[in-house]
Amino acid sequence: MKDYFFLAFNNLKRRKLRSWLTMIGIFIGIAAVVALISLGQGMQNYINEGFEKLGKDKIIGLSVETIKQAKQANNSDVDYIGLSPVFSTNTKLDINTPLGLSGVKEIASFTKHKTVAIGGINSTNAKELIASGADGIAVVSAIVSHENPQKAASELREIIKHAK
Repeated sequence: MKDYFFLAFNNLKRRKLRSWLTMIGIFIGIAAVVALISLGQGMQNYINEGFEKLGKDKIIGLSVETIKQAKQANNSDVDYIGLSPVFSTNTKLDINTPLGLSGVKEIASFTKHKTVAIGGINSTNAKELIASGADGIAVVSAIVSHENPQKAASELREIIKHAK
């Protein structure tokens, strides 16, 4: 063990510049992490202030893609959270791993907000989403790619109505 300390000490003496640069890099890294955390908290305050300026007569939603984001949303003064995506969808390709029914159920168990399920929703899975705790659904493809969009919208409305 003594040999290792001796070797380390000699390397520090021989490579002074490299050692100092390494220590400076570590200090800069720590400062950057602290600054990012502060920036994140500052952004959250800025967003909350923006919501307050909009007034109480507006309906404000916040999209969340993970359980962690849903927990953080409990600190936001929004009217609902959009759970996105619940299932895979071709409408939006730059998304996280789908939450699935289990994710919807978990979020519904702790959120203080109304929840709207988004992503890959259609008449075959809408009832299960409401049963899992979603308060509502948002759809695109289930209506616009149906041969009869009005009929598709009516069917979804009836499914939601009877699932509650």
